[in-house]
Amino acid sequence: MKKLFKVSILLFIVFISHSIHAITLGEYEAKLNQYKAELNSNNAKINSTNTAIAAANNRINTINKEVNSLLKEKEVIIKEMEDNKVEIDSLKKKTKKLIEYYQMSQSGNFYIDYIFDSKDISTFIYRYSVVDQFLEYTKNTTKRLTDTINKQEQRQKDIINIQGKLANKKNELDNQLVKLGTDKAHLVEGGVSIKKQVEQYDEIVNYYKKKGCKSNHVIGIDCAKDFEAGIFRRPMRQGYVTGYQGDVATYGYFHQGVDISSSNKREPIYPVANGKVVAVYTDGYGGKTVIMTHYKEGKYYTSVYIHMDSYGPKIRVGNDITSDDLIGYMGSSGWATGPHLHLEIVPCRYYFDHVCRNWWAKDKYIRDLAANGYRGAYNYISLPNRKYEWFRGR
Repeated sequence: MKKLFKVSILLFIVFISHSIHAITLGEYEAKLNQYKAELNSNNAKINSTNTAIAAANNRINTINKEVNSLLKEKEVIIKEMEDNKVEIDSLKKKTKKLIEYYQMSQSGNFYIDYIFDSKDISTFIYRYSVVDQFLEYTKNTTKRLTDTINKQEQRQKDIINIQGKLANKKNELDNQLVKLGTDKAHLVEGGVSIKKQVEQYDEIVNYYKKKGCKSNHVIGIDCAKDFEAGIFRRPMRQGYVTGYQGDVATYGYFHQGVDISSSNKREPIYPVANGKVVAVYTDGYGGKTVIMTHYKEGKYYTSVYIHMDSYGPKIRVGNDITSDDLIGYMGSSGWATGPHLHLEIVPCRYYFDHVCRNWWAKDKYIRDLAANGYRGAYNYISLPNRKYEWFRGR
């Protein structure tokens, strides 16, 4: 009989050890160090991205200066070309008028009459030389100005080509800046989430250290044996709020909890704090439901999770579980328009305290609390105030 009694006790101990999630303080410390390392890495990436953004902006400023310089050069060239064309036109007009004048005054071909009307050979040579020099000057000046204009036109084409290349480079840098800005935004957002995780686990570690826990201690067994709630946390790693407590305008009735959803339609659901599972059932509409109670600093709280797709392996009535244990997966069981979690946190013990002895009593209690500013889950965990605004991290 004694032997049978000892075996029964042994089996009982084995059963209990498997029904409670054995997590040590060292595991929380490891998580804290992991998130600290991730935060440092994320900050390093942000600094690297800032450096790349500064380099891109400097290059864009240089390009803008080059473009402005080319525009000024182009303006000068256009002005010089206009002046040269005016000078060519003026030279042609002067030459034409001079020839016309002499032709009219001599009643003949100016060049021939002017040269062959010479009285002697020296005059002939002189007049021939003057005419030749005049024609040569006109020819050379026109050629010089025309060559200059051709070069200026080619330079204009070169400038347009350079401007095109600089514009393309600037567009590339602008696109790079957009990408870098997006990357930085994601890193900053991720950094905020990681920082919250660091703060969360730092608070958890310090909390259990104050309870006398060592790194190798199993929480709730070797230390913190009262299994207090610890820190209240979000029930999901990521998601967004889709409905508020008391939102009659949206639901058509007093909504008792907060609705949370996620892009992952089977998002894992976790307890908002350490506690005991007091109920696991399917409600009257077919919604898979888990109810837990939590004890913290002499006060009791109840958390309710509805519409889950399935339950976690440790979810059994009477089990003490931590906030890192899986309750189940987000779903749309019961009266639901889509996958989401209906979450309630109430400062009472459901089924035990008079104010929460049943659903109707709890509903009245929440309404009375709401009349005095109570916001349900928002009073205990950090959630976005705006609908569909993403949160990340627990």
